Amino acid sequence: LYQSRIAVALQTDGDKAKIARLAVSLDDGVVFTAPPTFAASDMTVVYDHAVAPGRHAVTVDVDRKDSRDEAFRTSQRSRFTVDVPRDHRVDVQVKVIDDSSMGADFPSDRSGKYDLRLRVKAVAKPAGK
Repeated sequence: LYQSRIAVALQTDGDKAKIARLAVSLDDGVVFTAPPTFAASDMTVVYDHAVAPGRHAVTVDVDRKDSRDEAFRTSQRSRFTVDVPRDHRVDVQVKVIDDSSMGADFPSDRSGKYDLRLRVKAVAKPAGK
């Protein structure tokens, strides 16, 4: 069995947006699908599993809708590679940030912005520590 592990944690930020769909994949297989009301004000581990040492692709697929006007939606798919050293645990922290103003601003003054971002941090530590 593998001693190497990968753990993925999510945090959502942005009080004017609702997650319509959020999925996390590891090496092209979906490992987490968020429930319809998913929100995480703090980092929340959504996947933690043993993996073979080496490089792995993590994909985050997110669709969000503006809580002020659900007709305004954004989608983003981000894929990144992490290297899991032998006998290490890699903690991957993904922060979903939405500072969009389209739903509130565009209907009134015909000007708004979409601002959906992902910030990702990965830290490897020896397994069992």
